[in-house]
Amino acid sequence: MNRDLHVLIVDDEKMVREGIVATLPWEELHLKVVGTAANGRDALSLIRNLKPHIVLTDIRMPFLDGLGLMEAIQQEAPQIKTIILSAYDEFEYARKALKLGAVDYLIKPIQAEELVAVLRRVVELFQEDVKREVFFGDIRRKVREDFPIFLRLLKEEGIGDLVKTIEKLFPFPESEAWKAGRDILTILIQELHIHAVISSAFMEELLSDVRTASELLHSHTDLEVFVQVFAEKLQGYVGQTNRPTVPVIIQKVLAYVQERYAEPISVQGIAKRFGLNPDYFSHLFKLSMGVNFIEYLNRYRIDRAEELIVKESLKIYEVAERVGFPDYKYFSRLFHQWKGYRPTDIRKKY
Repeated sequence: MNRDLHVLIVDDEKMVREGIVATLPWEELHLKVVGTAANGRDALSLIRNLKPHIVLTDIRMPFLDGLGLMEAIQQEAPQIKTIILSAYDEFEYARKALKLGAVDYLIKPIQAEELVAVLRRVVELFQEDVKREVFFGDIRRKVREDFPIFLRLLKEEGIGDLVKTIEKLFPFPESEAWKAGRDILTILIQELHIHAVISSAFMEELLSDVRTASELLHSHTDLEVFVQVFAEKLQGYVGQTNRPTVPVIIQKVLAYVQERYAEPISVQGIAKRFGLNPDYFSHLFKLSMGVNFIEYLNRYRIDRAEELIVKESLKIYEVAERVGFPDYKYFSRLFHQWKGYRPTDIRKKY
């Protein structure tokens, strides 16, 4: 980083404040102590005036304690990194502090080496934040530069070029870059809304899709599939009426099921075959088809079983095996549950 980060030290013991200021290698850490305070109330006033990057604070102090100070920081300046220095090794204090965003919770007496290690980690966090700001600034600029291309492709037939254009926003094949997928797509969605291409309601729907999917994405392949689904939905909204209503990847899964339904099939096996994370595949399938994958598979098998019972002179257990149910009793129970009558009742009609 080009400049030192500013530090505020908050503790009701003067000796502690002075000791921290005097003993740590601030210059080596690229840090600068810009102020000290004896309580949370004074600290909050200094924070508003000095705008420090890092706050080291005690928990128990007069007027406003450390947790109260952290709550105020979270409201007014959430970018500040906070380190708790406390004489109380109590789980509830630590839990609340970490919930409020504390980087660490150190127990007094503080060892200088321990505090230095935490401060180094905080400096690294700020460096990562700077890189992140630069990265997403570049992404937003690229989205704006390429926006006429996005708009043209949204109105054209075919999805391939649109998917490729969106994927260019992602720094493939950089390691772990797929984790930025949610933020990159959020930028694109916001720009589409700013340019009045999509409504506020559809923007919120897309953002919700992205938030949900991002919790399930675990690889570049997952992200590539989601981008395909995202592009199809977006293009459909803009007016491409001849696009498939079911994502291409799910169409391929359906074709596989229709061809291989009699074989052993599982969510894990299907996800692996199509290069997806099982959790994301399950989410995408239910979103597309309205039912989970196993229910769809079993219903398809039951429908094929009914056709076999009508057309073939097979025993019921043979029919069950033919459509992928090795357990005859389970097959019969499932058949009755979904059809409302038993497999044996069918032949009584014919």
